[in-house]
Amino acid sequence: TLEHMMLAKALKVTYLSSCKAREIKPVDMMVKQLEHAAEVGLPVDKICFNDPALQSVGVRSIMDMTAGYQKLKNLCFWSCNVGDDGVA
Repeated sequence: TLEHMMLAKALKVTYLSSCKAREIKPVDMMVKQLEHAAEVGLPVDKICFNDPALQSVGVRSIMDMTAGYQKLKNLCFWSCNVGDDGVA
């Protein structure tokens, strides 16, 4: 739907802005998922990562992106190197 397209675009902008502020490279998979959701109007209700390169500072940018976003049902960090700081 148009609402899902707009929300996905807003999430992408917020995510990229947070990554830039933290001086980290955005996770390509996250950007691609948000772009796909924006193109076809899919809801962003589940975000999953399976990337050992993802560390706690990257999780903070993801949290910035999802803050106040009430449609998210699942957030998974499989095989990620987030440590205690990434889940605190």
